[in-house]
Amino acid sequence: MPMPGEKPRFSSLPSEIIASVFENCSDDNTDPSSIALSLTLSQINHRTRSIALQTRCLWSKVTIKSFKMSVLAMAGLQFVRSGNHPLSLILDFHDPEWDFESTSVTPENVAALLTLILPHAHRWKDMVFRTDEFEPIHALLVALQSAPALPLLERLTLVRANGYLACSGAPFTPAELRSPIPLLGGRPIPRLRELTLSGVHTDWSKCEFSTLRKLTLRHHAQEVMPTWEEFSGILGKNQGLEKLEILGWGPILDDAPVDEDGDPVPAVLPNVTSVHLGTVDGQYTTELAGYLAFPAMTKLVLEDITTIDPLHRADSQPILHHLANAANAVVAGYDSPAYPLDSLESFVLANIDPEPAVLEDLLSMMPSLELLAWKRGPEMLGPSSRGRSLPAFQPQKLDVLELLRIIQRLGETLPLENVIVEDPKTSSALIQALDCFSYNLYEDSDLWSNLDIL
Repeated sequence: MPMPGEKPRFSSLPSEIIASVFENCSDDNTDPSSIALSLTLSQINHRTRSIALQTRCLWSKVTIKSFKMSVLAMAGLQFVRSGNHPLSLILDFHDPEWDFESTSVTPENVAALLTLILPHAHRWKDMVFRTDEFEPIHALLVALQSAPALPLLERLTLVRANGYLACSGAPFTPAELRSPIPLLGGRPIPRLRELTLSGVHTDWSKCEFSTLRKLTLRHHAQEVMPTWEEFSGILGKNQGLEKLEILGWGPILDDAPVDEDGDPVPAVLPNVTSVHLGTVDGQYTTELAGYLAFPAMTKLVLEDITTIDPLHRADSQPILHHLANAANAVVAGYDSPAYPLDSLESFVLANIDPEPAVLEDLLSMMPSLELLAWKRGPEMLGPSSRGRSLPAFQPQKLDVLELLRIIQRLGETLPLENVIVEDPKTSSALIQALDCFSYNLYEDSDLWSNLDIL
């Protein structure tokens, strides 16, 4: 017992309070790749070690980034110490310096990994698997065909980190693995809330989940796109969907329905509030937008993802014109247009180069807008000028100074609170000199490294 006036020592607190502190530390740990916290808490003294070893959540965030024996052994130890607690797994084998030819993950590596993690599949709550090649993800999909059910799984992210697959006309590789495999053998995933498939396709006709709140399809090759029937079937099963992200190619639109006038019959997503469309082909994205309606939309991100290819840039003007037109077309059965710009609170343009007049018209339709973000994309090669045989860099239509002038002209009709800009072509001093309005202006933001924070 502490002496009068003396503060009690941490170790003298009841075990239940210490365990609660450890649990809060685990919840507040923003770096899921770090096991240092758990190890530190388990080494303070004999009593806290005993408590830490019995606090299952401390050991439930498992990250594997290499196939070193020490890393796999630590993961195995975490599986044991976490008991029956739900697991968060991050399996990240992306190599930023991969040369697109060498094999970074061997079949032996994958076999050892699957042997380690599959016995605990019934405890997976969050699962991220990221590789440069498709073979490891294919092996996981095959193994899950006969794995036990995933009753706790809420978030699943499968990433093949190769954005070049989304280039127009790029073939799916390796061709021998193109045949689709159902997620979990087509069995239900009863708690799945968030699904991200990046460069990873599945048997789109056998997606047996109906509880999604967020769906992300990104960087798919055209050869493995779902049909409209398959895609709309997924949307129809998940009426609670709140966030939709399609970056690159989404569904094949050849069989999408049209009315007697030949106009698209859109799939209405009544609960989606956040939309993110990434463009590799301006015409396709505009056509896709015509087949989707978001009467409850409050956040919109438009992004040009063709920056990986300096010879091609998606034309962003058609999708911007479509937004303006759709803002006035009320969806049948809803007292709202397909893209309700008058209710939009957040609008992000990443690597998009709009005509200033078009952007000004759009912003004038957004009386509820609170956040506007614009990132100047890299200069892109285009047709040669003055008879030169080599392509020339094309000047962009919009710069940050013109953007701020547009905001100034719109005045009180645009009640912005925050403006985020990135324009390496314009000096920071000049930008700040124009910042004399009522909003907060930011030039450095984590927004661009993670558009998903909106």
